[in-house]
Amino acid sequence: MTKNRREKLKKNFSRMFWVKAFLNFRFINIVLSIFYIHRGITLSEIFYLGVIWAVAGLLFEVPSSYLADRWGRKKTIMLWALLMCVHWLIYIFASNFLWLAIGVAIYGIAHACGTGTDEALVYDTERELGQEKNTLQKLGRYKSARNLFKIFTPIIAVIIAKDLSALQFQILLGIDLFGSLIGLVLASRIIEPHHKMDVEEVEAGVMRDAWKIIKTKKSVVRAIVNQETLFFAVFIPWVIFQKFFVDIGLTILFIGIGWGIRHLVLFLWSWYAQRILGKNSLYKFINGLADIFTLGSLILLVLIFIFPNAIVLYVMFLVVNTLESFRGPFFSEFFHKRFRSYNRATTVSLSNLLHNVIEIPLVLLSGLLVALDSRFVFVISFVLGIIVVLFLRIKEKLSNRQIV
Repeated sequence: MTKNRREKLKKNFSRMFWVKAFLNFRFINIVLSIFYIHRGITLSEIFYLGVIWAVAGLLFEVPSSYLADRWGRKKTIMLWALLMCVHWLIYIFASNFLWLAIGVAIYGIAHACGTGTDEALVYDTERELGQEKNTLQKLGRYKSARNLFKIFTPIIAVIIAKDLSALQFQILLGIDLFGSLIGLVLASRIIEPHHKMDVEEVEAGVMRDAWKIIKTKKSVVRAIVNQETLFFAVFIPWVIFQKFFVDIGLTILFIGIGWGIRHLVLFLWSWYAQRILGKNSLYKFINGLADIFTLGSLILLVLIFIFPNAIVLYVMFLVVNTLESFRGPFFSEFFHKRFRSYNRATTVSLSNLLHNVIEIPLVLLSGLLVALDSRFVFVISFVLGIIVVLFLRIKEKLSNRQIV
């Protein structure tokens, strides 16, 4: 490796960090369910939009992973940023379920382009630089990028949208579009790290090895399902949480401040993930967080039905939501230590495929139940936590050697 290339590769991490940060601007998120209601969408239809997102991501997951492995990580990440720009443009002008569904579908495709590809680029950059032992720190810090702007954007967003008017929603969407445009420019400056092996070997082995993990490595499949199940335990209440807490008496400003504090905590946690883990067992750390999450979900559920104080409920909701997100950097380390470089994006994307398969029935069920009582989303959350604790614990302590 030449000195010039090495210096350029060293800039990959900072560029990818800011790409992820700007693509996660998402000013609209803090009032998203209220925005949907304002555009004439029902609570059930909000969940149905989630199904459309999952189907679009499911259909494009494998094609996007091929793009990353064969066309290039950089180009696929640029496509991710470009599609996010299109998504925000559609949302600015969408006035009914059909156009919002189109926008959500494009978002699902964009997400498929980014997931797996971004972490693969970070990992392979570190590997080419000979710094593979620092991947937990790098992946943890990379994940913190999604929280950086959200430390203060929710607060700014609720100040801008204090009256929840149509114009105020448009301003938030315009800011999100601007953030994605910056992300696209930054993505164009990334340097592609080495990751390809002999073309013949890639063609013969890329999908064979990826499916081998799903079919034969039960411990890895268990870890994937464990991660995704608990993710949906927080995602399902998140879909309508703004509307839920506004309806029980919280101000949108209080919601925004609380959400900003959550992202500050997550940013610091991800940034120092390697130090937090220390010499502790990775899989025991993941299991322990799941146990605490499930206990917190039970407490939240009891409070909702017997002591529905808006402030207490929201604080508990933030705590539970944050606990699930704590596990993210450790799962990244778990998976990336076990995949070959040349098909890393494909393998990680296959785990995202399982994500979408799990999402479709869960979100459909949630859409049906929320029409009866919005509190049922918290019941689903607790049940999913119980499933993880009782049936999906990561029991086998795997070594760090690659399994494919």
